[in-house]
Amino acid sequence: ELWETVIVQQTGTTIAKGSNIKPNSIGGVDGFTFDFAYTGKNEVEQQGMGYAAIKDKRLYMIFFSGSKLHHYGSRRTSVEKMIESVRITG
Repeated sequence: ELWETVIVQQTGTTIAKGSNIKPNSIGGVDGFTFDFAYTGKNEVEQQGMGYAAIKDKRLYMIFFSGSKLHHYGSRRTSVEKMIESVRITG
């Protein structure tokens, strides 16, 4: 539900759907990943993925989204590699 609030606030959409929640890690901290989709104000279908983890009572989240027809699929692998390099310290 938190990611829905973020997506709605950032994109102005009122329709967002999450799916495929599974355990994963981000920055060396156990967490989870999920997929999501929404249609923005411009009526372009967007697809995305999110990573989330909690460390020391702090929530860490990373989102990536792009147009379903091109940008998401063409950049997903690069974004996943970038996310793998993230480290949560402190």
